[in-house]
Amino acid sequence: MATYYNIEMIGRVAQDSEIPQGEYGGRRAIFINKSKDIQYNIKTLSSRNGVSEETFIGYISSIRNLEFVDDEYGTDEDRIQAFADFYMQRLFVFTYKVDAMGYKKVETADIVRRPQKVDKDSRFVAVPCFSGKSDCDSVYDFPLFKSYDSFQEFWQAIIDGKSVGRIFNFDINTSTSFPEFIVWHDNQKMCAIGPIQAATKSGMGSLILQVNAEELREIVLDDDESDDTSEYIVQSESNPTILHIAESKYLSLINRLSQSQIAPVEPIGPQVVEETTPSKGVSKTDDTVSVTELPADDSRELPTEKTEESIFEFFRYHSQMNKLFYNPQDITNFHTAIKTGSLVILSGMSGTGKSALVDAYAKALGIKNVLIIPVRPSWNDDSDLLGYVDLIHMVYRPSDTGFINKIVEASREQNKDKLYLICLDEMNLARVEHYFSQFLSILEKPVGSRELVLYDEQYAGQLYNSSKYPQSILIGDNVKFIGTVNIDESTYHFSDKVLDRANVITLDVLDYSKPDSWKIIKYMKANTPEWTNEDFSKLIKKDDVQLEHQVRIRELLWQMHKLLHGINANLGVGPRIVKSIESYLRNLPELQTDYALSIGEGLDYQISQRILTKIRGPEEQLKGIFLSDTQRPNALATLLDSFSDISNFERSRKIIEQKENELNTYGYCL
Repeated sequence: MATYYNIEMIGRVAQDSEIPQGEYGGRRAIFINKSKDIQYNIKTLSSRNGVSEETFIGYISSIRNLEFVDDEYGTDEDRIQAFADFYMQRLFVFTYKVDAMGYKKVETADIVRRPQKVDKDSRFVAVPCFSGKSDCDSVYDFPLFKSYDSFQEFWQAIIDGKSVGRIFNFDINTSTSFPEFIVWHDNQKMCAIGPIQAATKSGMGSLILQVNAEELREIVLDDDESDDTSEYIVQSESNPTILHIAESKYLSLINRLSQSQIAPVEPIGPQVVEETTPSKGVSKTDDTVSVTELPADDSRELPTEKTEESIFEFFRYHSQMNKLFYNPQDITNFHTAIKTGSLVILSGMSGTGKSALVDAYAKALGIKNVLIIPVRPSWNDDSDLLGYVDLIHMVYRPSDTGFINKIVEASREQNKDKLYLICLDEMNLARVEHYFSQFLSILEKPVGSRELVLYDEQYAGQLYNSSKYPQSILIGDNVKFIGTVNIDESTYHFSDKVLDRANVITLDVLDYSKPDSWKIIKYMKANTPEWTNEDFSKLIKKDDVQLEHQVRIRELLWQMHKLLHGINANLGVGPRIVKSIESYLRNLPELQTDYALSIGEGLDYQISQRILTKIRGPEEQLKGIFLSDTQRPNALATLLDSFSDISNFERSRKIIEQKENELNTYGYCL
């Protein structure tokens, strides 16, 4: 279990020589980990906190104001060098945690400008910072400061021994860690106030200072033109309640406060500071503005905002960087099925990039929590996927797939807004109805009632690890399930129970004999935005949104139901399928690119994926709808002809033709 230390510290990128032998990651300060992500070590520069010589493990995902662009398709050494060059000129303001293995890991980090005078041996001391009510902007949901109308009011609160305001991520738990002075900073001035004799926190977390009123002094910082505060003070934008002051300057201020005879001066009236908003191509870092010159080549700039269209742009970027090319409409079909379905199955001949598509899609959404599980032919029941109760040792034994650990993680309150993607690779190597049986029922239930039961209620609370593996788990809509399948002699065919609940997507093979089939777009490097579950949910349209051609679509589906049900009582188009098709069509993305799918094209995909996949059997049973001759046309094709006003059904017609050929050749279609 991790222990969190909400103490704000400051540090720099560590050097290889500073990583002790045996530390996580070996002896390299920056390296590429098993997930192919950059991992780095921070050497703390914080002084007087008891950990000034330690290093901390960091991940790019922990950086809140990420500006560095990692070329994840470059060589490992190039990526490491680029990271080192970029962050060698910057500092990290961070908090950390210690995990169950004892590793000290960065929890959150903000990147700040590195003062020119700071070297690898510099040290900083954290100092509380306060301001007036006009300067209370914060990323927190509650005020960081008390609302002081003036500096004089703040000064009097200190003299009276009142609580002066909240300070976040500052340690005053020991007698050696209270601040020896504090800082006031508003639009008019920045000054150090002290000396402080002791400090405590109120029950609400507000700081209470103990001072000698006769000795209390203020020293205005920057009172010397040659004394530039940016060269010795560092502050994170995420936490304006703490300043990190260079140790040499800190000691100088303590000395001056103990000798100073300067009395507090009534501040002048408030000054109006006009702020300018940087235009495109201009970025503001700390208190400097740098102009970024845009490249003059023809590279396409990747979007920075989270829009549905940006998902496809990032998908194209990540897939082509891995030399993968797909029919754009297949990707739109897949994305729409993910939005509206509980389970999406990717089918197609071996080598069409089914598993790689899942990986590229996860990258396009910035999803970090991806689990790909290779299905084994020996799986017979859900214990092979979920695990089982060991009654001898009274523990729950999860399977080695990592599946249940990921499900439990996704169900935790702090993770419910994170997207999780779980892929069962080659899922039909074993019978899906056996090892995935619980999920086939659960995933059809509405969100909020999709409860997975791990073991009998009688063992709840009796197992040693029941707190980690509860008796039941609520599966939220933040978990997306995908399967990949190959159809050959080594695999099982899906039952109607599976087909009723899934979109089975067969990927097209692009014509690799034509050069224009492999359209490559040159992109500028960029960081992929990380989509949350809330972001993704905003893309989904509800059932009350009007669907174009809804009356004609329902008429077609009903006629198709009557035709299929007439030859086999187990065939047809039930209400569940109709509802799923309409939800899919309602949620087709509105795009102006080659990824666009019209309602007619979407309907064609749905008939081929949700209805035609279930039609299989012997010639004697199916000849009434498939076989045709001069006297009797193909009944299914004829039905589609009568609805040509809403779609040309090109994909569905090919499948019907294929099934007709199977009946003529083998007397059976699959």
